[in-house]
Amino acid sequence: MKVRDKEGNVRRTIRKTNFEVYLVVTPNSVLVLRADQRNKNVGKLNAWASLHAIEKVKQGIDDNEQVSIQMRQFDTEKAPWVLMLRMRHMQTECVNMIVRLIKEEGFLQQKSFEQKRKILESEVTQAAYAGIEIEKLLETIDEWETKLSVDR
Repeated sequence: MKVRDKEGNVRRTIRKTNFEVYLVVTPNSVLVLRADQRNKNVGKLNAWASLHAIEKVKQGIDDNEQVSIQMRQFDTEKAPWVLMLRMRHMQTECVNMIVRLIKEEGFLQQKSFEQKRKILESEVTQAAYAGIEIEKLLETIDEWETKLSVDR
C-alpha cells in the first residue's frame, strides 16, 4: 500500500500483513499480542499503546467484524498509527469497553459528525429526489470521472 503526502507524491510503501493477534485491553493500555506459531497459549508483544493516545475507535458499518483504532498524531512528520483488526467474536463489546474506559479516565467523547447509516429502500421516494437537477449531477459525475482518470 502506498502512502501519499498532500501533493500526491508517494511518501512510503506500507506492507499489509494478516496474522492472528490477541487484543488485551486494560484500564491503562491496549496490548496487541501476536500468537506464537510454535508454542501454544503464548503470545509475543507486537504493539502497545496508552488509552490516552487513542483518538478514534470505529466499527465497520457493513462489516461488523472490522474494528479500527486510530492513535493521536504526536509527530507531524509521521502519519498517525491506525490498528485495523478483524474480530470474529465480541467486537461490539470490545469497542464499548474501550470507550467506557476512556470515559472513566475523564476523556470526553467528541462527535463532530453525523453517525453514518445505510439508506433504506423505503426512504428513496420520488419526492426525495424531485429537486435534483440532473444536468448538474451529470456534469459533476463527468468532472469526478476525469479527475479519477488523470490520477490513474
